[in-house]
Amino acid sequence: MRSTSAIKENLNSLEGQNTAQAIKKLGLPKEEKTIVGQTVLVWYEAGDNIRTVGSTVTPTFGGNYVVNTYSREFYCVVSAVVKNDVITSVEIEANSVYYCPGQRK
Repeated sequence: MRSTSAIKENLNSLEGQNTAQAIKKLGLPKEEKTIVGQTVLVWYEAGDNIRTVGSTVTPTFGGNYVVNTYSREFYCVVSAVVKNDVITSVEIEANSVYYCPGQRK
């Protein structure tokens, strides 16, 4: 597994590249937004990791039940500001580098 800093360095290398290079590396963006007059391309991936913790409870009316099931969402979002078809800045928000677009090859 690659480190967070290595992935951020890899994705930050898109700054100064044209959008075709970003699409080649990350695939087609999932969204295109206009924020404060600037075009922002957004790539993201996410997944669920569901785990059951086996706590047994015996209620007063009888029987045993397993409780405490929870899930956690893992994600990575890459946003690129584009001006004249050139990426001027890249922002990465992630809690799992595994889900960063373009990293699982």
